[in-house]
Amino acid sequence: DIIIGSRILIEYDSEGYFHNDEKIKEKDINKELFAKEHNYTFIRLSKKDILDINTIIKIKSILKNEISRN
Repeated sequence: DIIIGSRILIEYDSEGYFHNDEKIKEKDINKELFAKEHNYTFIRLSKKDILDINTIIKIKSILKNEISRN
């Protein structure tokens, strides 16, 4: 759903980690596999994750590590 920099992908799945529609679920799984196979940092978030401050802290840490590598 969003790319940050050149190597961090964030996928937002509103109510749960995957959509209910099987075609969309398969597309999401394939997107995640492709990203990981090509060395992207992939973060999948649900609505619950977005509301959790620990998620923000985790993303901030990932961004900090990514920036320090470049």
